[in-house]
Amino acid sequence: MKKFLLLIVTLSIICNIAFQLPVFAQTNKTDSKETSSTGGIPGLIGGAISGLITGLITSWLSYSYRIKELEKQFQFKEEEERRKEIAQLKRDYLNPLKLSAEEVLERLDWIIQGFLNLDPNQSYNQQDQNVIQILKNFEEYRPYRQDEEEKNNKLAIAPKEFHKLIEFEWAIKYAKDHVTEDYIEEWKNYVNKCNGGIHYFAFSSLYLMVCYISYANKMRDGMPFTVQAYEYNSYINTLIQKINKLREVLGVEYGIWTEVQDSIGEVAIQTGGKVINYKEFYTNLREDKNKAVFLRLCNYYWEIDQKIENILDIRHKLNELVNHLNSEENHLNKELFTSTKKSSNVN
Repeated sequence: MKKFLLLIVTLSIICNIAFQLPVFAQTNKTDSKETSSTGGIPGLIGGAISGLITGLITSWLSYSYRIKELEKQFQFKEEEERRKEIAQLKRDYLNPLKLSAEEVLERLDWIIQGFLNLDPNQSYNQQDQNVIQILKNFEEYRPYRQDEEEKNNKLAIAPKEFHKLIEFEWAIKYAKDHVTEDYIEEWKNYVNKCNGGIHYFAFSSLYLMVCYISYANKMRDGMPFTVQAYEYNSYINTLIQKINKLREVLGVEYGIWTEVQDSIGEVAIQTGGKVINYKEFYTNLREDKNKAVFLRLCNYYWEIDQKIENILDIRHKLNELVNHLNSEENHLNKELFTSTKKSSNVN
């Protein structure tokens, strides 16, 4: 474009010089009166051509400026659309998934370390094998009925390192019995237990897993592939791959099967995309006609001492997922700030 403008300016100058030379020659041979009558015509032609060229240059410059302004407006609008899409992506998908994954990870760490006496940061093969061998003896102390006296008798004879696990398994069995209706306690007592002590810990552990499964399903099935926020397509692809790997590990034979995970998501996600709250969860676990979808969930935490390798694998996959979710947080925030700042400058 600069070369084109330079060519136009050069042609204008040449035309001015070319048409002014005859006028200059005429003035050396005749008086000034004759010059105006004989040499003025070429000058007028040259001036007209020069004016035409100048007008073209002015029009072109005005047109170019307008095009640049339109390009800037389009760019700012595109950045604003990207900012809105990233904000929606974080609000509706990434933040709920990240929060639920972090809470399940924290809860699994508590269970692994506090109840199983293992190191949550190590793989199965890196664990103290003596502890794993000791856990194989837990079966004889496992509470199978909602009989507090029987549970206390088992606590009295069990090694001290089994006490917390006995209490936890007893509370998980309580949840499972309400799903299968093998045991139904009075509503008032049921609510009290769900909101206090080891039963709250057990029920909330189930609920946190429901939240993660539901938001993971929403991410897999409901999230539109990004168009405006195209920079994150690769990031989202990797995220979905990690979710799918965790889904498969969780869906093993003695785990929460993938089809059941889908059913849990359908039951737990309300209109608008939010997951049922804790009160709605423990109410549904006892009263809802669809409560059977929670049976595999209860079974997973029941006899958890027999699923050590799997639960450690799940814990590590969750940790990888959380790290990936955190890896883009600063970049996403930077993109939001940059787009917002540019949009404000335009206004």
